[in-house]
Amino acid sequence: HPGASRDVQVNGAGGSFTTDTRRGVLHTVEGSRLPRYSNPPHFTIGRNGAGQPVSLWQHYPITVASRSLLPPPGAVQTNRHGAIQIELIGSAVNSPTLATSDPDLFASLGLLMRWIEANAGVAKVANHTFKGKPDAEGFKASTRLSDADWLASTGWLGHQHVPHNDHWDPGTIDIASLLAIAASADASTPAAQQAHAHRPFAAVNGSAPVSR
Repeated sequence: HPGASRDVQVNGAGGSFTTDTRRGVLHTVEGSRLPRYSNPPHFTIGRNGAGQPVSLWQHYPITVASRSLLPPPGAVQTNRHGAIQIELIGSAVNSPTLATSDPDLFASLGLLMRWIEANAGVAKVANHTFKGKPDAEGFKASTRLSDADWLASTGWLGHQHVPHNDHWDPGTIDIASLLAIAASADASTPAAQQAHAHRPFAAVNGSAPVSR
């Protein structure tokens, strides 16, 4: 991404994708700063502490899987099933009001989604409802997709939709308004003006184990 600081991780990527189709998965980090990840997503977006500018970090190229979803042994693929993943700095409980509480961050997230749609082939749709607690929490949450529905999924989902996972993030984020944000002329976020110097991505290990 042209506006991202390339935050290369110690852990290798989650391996090659197992499908040509792509879907976007939204998360919240459940904190107020850029985490020290053991299992990163493709992107993190948000403010690295109170009063900091909206910034964008890219941890892996969009051509390989990231690592933020739980893939139980022998279960349907999660990270590797064409999931392009974004972690939003903040908490799921606060996501319903993000459009008004932090409109710059909300707009930047929408622009990042437009860039992913244009460059990774994620459809600009959200076919599943985003819910909060208790509906979206736990392995048997009402939002949790079946294996078949996950394999057939398109567009934008939350961690709460991914089978064999128990997280409920990103809560009841206003997905309709995120989808309504128009792409900017250069398809980058406002963080482009504040990005650090780009560093090449380190070589990734396509056969790296995925522990989460």
